[in-house]
Amino acid sequence: MRSGVSMGIKRKIKKYGFDKRGREFFALARNPFTVLVVGLLYLAHKCFKKIYKRKERAASNKKLTYVLGFSPWKAYVKDWFPERELVFLKTNITFVELVSELGFLRVLKKDYEIFQWGFKVGDDVEKGLGFLGVKRWIIEDGFVRSIGLGATKTPPFSLSIDSKTAYFDASKESDLEQIISSYDFSSDVALMERARAFKEKLVSSGLSKYNFAGEYDIESIYGAKNKKRVLVVGQVEDDASIQYGCNKVMTNNDLVTMAALENPDAQIIYKPHPDVLHGHRKAISSPENVKSFALVLEDLSVPLAESFKTIDHVYTITSQAGFEALLRGIKVTTVGCPFYSGWGLTDDRQKNARRNRKLSVDEIFAAAYILYPKYFDPIDKKPISPEEALDKLLDLKQLYSNADVDEIVIEDNVVSNEAGISDFESVKEYLAFKKVILELEEELVDKLESGNINIGEVGD
Repeated sequence: MRSGVSMGIKRKIKKYGFDKRGREFFALARNPFTVLVVGLLYLAHKCFKKIYKRKERAASNKKLTYVLGFSPWKAYVKDWFPERELVFLKTNITFVELVSELGFLRVLKKDYEIFQWGFKVGDDVEKGLGFLGVKRWIIEDGFVRSIGLGATKTPPFSLSIDSKTAYFDASKESDLEQIISSYDFSSDVALMERARAFKEKLVSSGLSKYNFAGEYDIESIYGAKNKKRVLVVGQVEDDASIQYGCNKVMTNNDLVTMAALENPDAQIIYKPHPDVLHGHRKAISSPENVKSFALVLEDLSVPLAESFKTIDHVYTITSQAGFEALLRGIKVTTVGCPFYSGWGLTDDRQKNARRNRKLSVDEIFAAAYILYPKYFDPIDKKPISPEEALDKLLDLKQLYSNADVDEIVIEDNVVSNEAGISDFESVKEYLAFKKVILELEEELVDKLESGNINIGEVGD
């Protein structure tokens, strides 16, 4: 049966001359002259396309910026930088592929810049960018970020954008460190008044970098206080902030043990990092191994601000939580070298010869929370002030606390107006925005892994 069908197909091919045309086509395709012509036509097409894009970019006055190390869902950054043409490159790009994408003329002209998320690029790209000598900006989450964790793809209200290195890189001076070390805070009375007011509102609000829990009765966990209390703040142990901010190998359990040995008569309390508790990041050392001499806060709903209550001393490696403890007047020991250590405020176990200036908490706060970061409203898609970001986060926190809204709300898109906050429609839009971000990753991940994609292709 099959042979009969096959013979019938062959007769039709021969009858209509398809066999002859096929042979002619394949002969033509193997002809070196044909290959050369097709290749030249393709090259001309690519050149004209690049020339058109270059003219289009020149007409719009947008700065060409290649984006490296960004997860697909972070395509929201196009709203932060309307003055730039952002071109997302695949997340695992090599330096050879990067140079190929840039092109020889662009490499020579250096008419572009680089946005890089932290240090999430390969070693060859990291070294190669130094060789190219192009302007590069290191981007990280800001210090007042969002309601919800970054690992759950919650869009941020603030970003740090550094022209030198990540703010947590202790090996070299960042823009933040330069501001802290050189800014004349004493002469800027208006800034310091603004910083004190912002700090007081931030502390009283109970907000921190990540905010995903409401009010909490911490005394029910800690019990009655009858001796010194030491809080050990855990981190993601393979996080870049430890790799670049601490010159020794230190796990969370090592830190808990150090705190216990140095404070033998104190109650030791250990708060693991929320990303670890939520299962978004892996733990290298297990909290189970320190339960014999430390109270481990395993309840996911314990806010960082609540955990500081009745605490006398905080231990951390490089966590921002150490600075938030300083804002509350708590003594802080840092094993690594975070941005706030070395200025005469902390018990430093890692010295930094560049930092020899004595500053107040308010001065460092002004630098880190007002002068350094960029704030942006992901709902209204516009730049905002730190104070406006805090107000928006307070509204969102009220919704989460009063209406008991959590991740299930985003999945089911069910929100009731029982919270009674003034900007409820904007909050619902924020939740819908987050849902779009989650869907966006699924759509873009294949494209980003397979090749380059212009951020303009994403659409609104």
